[in-house]
Amino acid sequence: MKKQFSSKTVISLLFVMLVVISYLVVPSLALETKSKILAGEGVVGVGESYELYQGYSVRMVEPASSGGKIIMEILLEGKSIEGNIFISEDEVYQFTRTYDGEKYLILAITLIDVDIDELTATLGVTQYIDPLLPSPGFLITDNDETLEPGTHLSLKQGYSLNVEKIKPDSVILGLYKNDVKVKEQEMEKDDVFNYSVTANGKDHTIVTFNLKSIFEGSARSAVFIEHLYQFEEPLLSEIPVPITTPGNYSESNIAVSVKAIGSDGGSKIYGNETINVTYSISCNASFESVYITLDDNIIEELTNPQSGTYTITLEPLPDGDHVIKVSALSSAGMLGSAETKIYVLKNFDANKFIPDFSQISAPIVFTGASLLLIFWASIRSRGHNRR
Repeated sequence: MKKQFSSKTVISLLFVMLVVISYLVVPSLALETKSKILAGEGVVGVGESYELYQGYSVRMVEPASSGGKIIMEILLEGKSIEGNIFISEDEVYQFTRTYDGEKYLILAITLIDVDIDELTATLGVTQYIDPLLPSPGFLITDNDETLEPGTHLSLKQGYSLNVEKIKPDSVILGLYKNDVKVKEQEMEKDDVFNYSVTANGKDHTIVTFNLKSIFEGSARSAVFIEHLYQFEEPLLSEIPVPITTPGNYSESNIAVSVKAIGSDGGSKIYGNETINVTYSISCNASFESVYITLDDNIIEELTNPQSGTYTITLEPLPDGDHVIKVSALSSAGMLGSAETKIYVLKNFDANKFIPDFSQISAPIVFTGASLLLIFWASIRSRGHNRR
């Protein structure tokens, strides 16, 4: 006699198999986020990209002829990893990646505006660190803080945050750089503060945080902020740094600037490429000597150089932080110097981001076959019960 499955048995087996499938195929529903590293806006034309951190970029493929909508794609190191994304104005598109069963939010993209006449789109992008890509190396603060009126919250690189004024439902906060106010913003609960600078044609987030709550009492008031992130200022600077030296010299200052870029002209520098270092010196007096150092080691020395711009090429460097410094001594005895920090990234390996479908295909095929077998047994069981 052939053994038949009861209806309850079939239902139980189906439930078990569905649970197994959910673990094999469906990733965790919880959306994880790491540190926020960018909150900015960018205007892009057809075929143009909004460059982000960690090698990510968003490119507009084309706008819809009816307006209010575009097609875009997401690239990693210039290679498309998600395309044919249709997004409408005021819509938020979330790009996620799944690692070890956890789904991480990497990009939250909002289409702010589409200009059909100019064929451009304005994108608002919030970017979070991708945990499996090399760290940008510039996150220097990640805290929740409490601010009190009359007291500066000291940050790094000369920045500070101050409560300018507390109102019943809002607060005015001021961000200072070397005691000079660079931004003031009136904020209510849950508002976001972002301060960015533009360098090399790209927005760089410097300070960002959320306003958690405001407490105003008769004896004490306080402002509570969360997710305070501070990032290093742009590593590449083309702005000469004037240094004034006391004395009875007619030439009262000397200016030196330095910048470093990858051999391909891009701002990202990888461990397998040479580095072009460009420095400029200017002064009313002649120079006796100029020294260029890399991590405190002299790599070039010029004697009696003229004011002007010079370029040297460095061989590939180990990944991590490096400091390039230029010091110039004038014949009048004045010394000027400037330095820049560069962060060398590890070589990008695109293969590690290609999913290994061979590891999941077998369980899925096995599960599908098992479901078909159970379904077939259920039909046979019903046919037998009707006899």
